[in-house]
Amino acid sequence: MTARTTLGDLVEYVYGIVPATVDTSGAPPGLDDRPVRKIVEGELAALVSSLDASVYGADGIDQRSIDLDWLGPRAQAHDAVVSWANDPGPAVPLPMWTMFTGEPGVCGLLAARAAELRATMSRISGADEYSVRVFARLADIRASLESLAPELAEARRALESAPPGQRYLLERKLDAQKKE
Repeated sequence: MTARTTLGDLVEYVYGIVPATVDTSGAPPGLDDRPVRKIVEGELAALVSSLDASVYGADGIDQRSIDLDWLGPRAQAHDAVVSWANDPGPAVPLPMWTMFTGEPGVCGLLAARAAELRATMSRISGADEYSVRVFARLADIRASLESLAPELAEARRALESAPPGQRYLLERKLDAQKKE
């Protein structure tokens, strides 16, 4: 026999904020494959899933969030909902673990920040979000510095022809320039 979850045992997990007119019928599943629905306040809606408070309360998150096998699928689900919401129009993503103990708290957020959220939606309307990851091989960068920055090559030549006392100061200056 399984225990029933009562209303007090749930938290409202908020993925992001969208216009109230957004249709959630095509939304991907949320965290723990829970359905995504809207909580509407005026012209705005929060995309939410009701989750088990014993798992997603503050203590539960603190204990589980260090486990990447647990965290990974939840981060992917959060991102999937936000990405889906952004496709048809503006969506203001909220950080993971934005939760309220009930719908009144979510409505309070929407009401209190309505002007700011509408302005943000207006600003991002028609825009797409992209993430960029940059990887660098520092040894390759250092080896190419003088060809990329002629002033470094010039400083290296001055260093090579400098007398010993001046050479030390020029080495320090060159090292500082390379770090810039």
